[in-house]
Amino acid sequence: MKEYRGFRHHSDSSTFNSTEEEKIQFLQLRVKQLCQELECQRHNSE
Repeated sequence: MKEYRGFRHHSDSSTFNSTEEEKIQFLQLRVKQLCQELECQRHNSE
């Protein structure tokens, strides 16, 4: 589990017990959320 140490503090422990496919889905969802947040911030600053 050494390679995941960097993620531990900003990721819940359930991601370490899931399959690779579930991890990828989780990350894709996370990226989508971050993109939406950035879009909102960009609209607000204009």
